[in-house]
Amino acid sequence: MCEHIELLIHKIGGKKYTSKELHSITEEFSKLQREFDKKSSEVANLDEFAQKVNQIIRDRVTSTPVTAADRLAHIQGLLKRVNEILKKEEEGVQKLDKKWA
Repeated sequence: MCEHIELLIHKIGGKKYTSKELHSITEEFSKLQREFDKKSSEVANLDEFAQKVNQIIRDRVTSTPVTAADRLAHIQGLLKRVNEILKKEEEGVQKLDKKWA
């Protein structure tokens, strides 16, 4: 897009034009302006999306792992904690059974 605009600038620089040529250049300029407006809107939307993604990542970094390997390690740690809790509960139940037996 920059190249097109620079070519347009060189094309109109210091030269006299007929009304037909001037109309053609004006149409080209309008086309580039519309393209720029469209791209600007798309970039703004992408930038907003990227900011949201970055915020989500920042939020999750503080609470949960981001990479797959980190998530697997985190899950493994959670499973280990659940297993330990179950063992303690099982031991407690066995102690109660022995007391009542």
